[in-house]
Amino acid sequence: MTQGGRQARTWPQDAQARTWPQDSQARTWPQDPEAASWPQDSQARTWPLEAEPRSSTVLGLDLGGTSIKWVTLADGQVVRKGRVPTPHSGVDDVLGALAEVAAQVPEARAIGVAAAGALDPVAGRLLVVPNIAGDWSVRAVGPELADATGRPVNLANDARAFAYGQLRHGAAAGASDAIFVTLGTGIGGAIASDGQLRMGRARRGGEIGHMPIEPVDGRRCGCGSVGCLETIAGGRALAEMGADLVRTGASPALAAAVGGQPEAVEPADVVRLAPVDPACARLVARAGHALGIALAGLANALAPEVIVVGGGVAAGLPAFRPQIDEVMSRYTVLVEAPRILTAVDGFAGAVGAAAWAAEPPAGYPAPIQPGGH
Repeated sequence: MTQGGRQARTWPQDAQARTWPQDSQARTWPQDPEAASWPQDSQARTWPLEAEPRSSTVLGLDLGGTSIKWVTLADGQVVRKGRVPTPHSGVDDVLGALAEVAAQVPEARAIGVAAAGALDPVAGRLLVVPNIAGDWSVRAVGPELADATGRPVNLANDARAFAYGQLRHGAAAGASDAIFVTLGTGIGGAIASDGQLRMGRARRGGEIGHMPIEPVDGRRCGCGSVGCLETIAGGRALAEMGADLVRTGASPALAAAVGGQPEAVEPADVVRLAPVDPACARLVARAGHALGIALAGLANALAPEVIVVGGGVAAGLPAFRPQIDEVMSRYTVLVEAPRILTAVDGFAGAVGAAAWAAEPPAGYPAPIQPGGH
């Protein structure tokens, strides 16, 4: 005892006596393995001993009028790629072809599908598919594909998917304002501002291929209108007009190149023969002029830093450049002339679809889950 009658506080003399002060919040260190768990309350959690690694692999499918191109992307790098023909025997066969590709890539944790035309990414519907026949608007393509593959599915417009891939990994990386044009079977487009895709109302903006260039006496477009840009400079249009040259005998050089078979004409044939064949040269000049009008209008409205051109016909861009440059030099006097670059990798759309599956753009709807409809 000390003075005042209080008991002296001495340090415990054995190992077992060394405990935390014995008050209402006292705690002791557990003495056995079973006791080493998270606090036992209503939100108790135990630390997992081994976490299942999440696959970084995603699958991108680019649904085109001629072929379905696909890539697998892991950590931003292309691992595998390929293509299969696009069926033209109905929606069921197209969905079957997409699911068959997905079955070959079981390691992919998510799927992105890029398609031309208007779509509803929330309901997973392709509302208008200009270059592939079928009752698309009444089919829930996203949910059907998610159920068939057992993986989440993102639907994206093909041109926006191309643009997103270029913004993330390609020619427009680091650009704040850009315009994207895809020259393929048809013509697609997308717009980026402040480094983000701008999709417009109901996410349907950027349809550059359907800008009216010859609205009075132009050719009918797959969208139902007349004189759209893609009826002049799209791959299908160039092939069809080239076939007409063969049928009418207006281009002996083109007829010789395809063995006299109009249906065998490809856009590349028309572009390749333009330097030596006057009829093909007129088609190419007309296409370049139409592209120049469209791009000049967009440049004046949006003042982009760069215009990126991709798609299967983009390799022929040098043939169109004289007319494009001439028109743009006349009509873009109030804005700084943008750089025009090409992204000629034929799988750029599929890469963009895969990037979309890995991480959709900000504000875009969540992917469609299997069984989630």
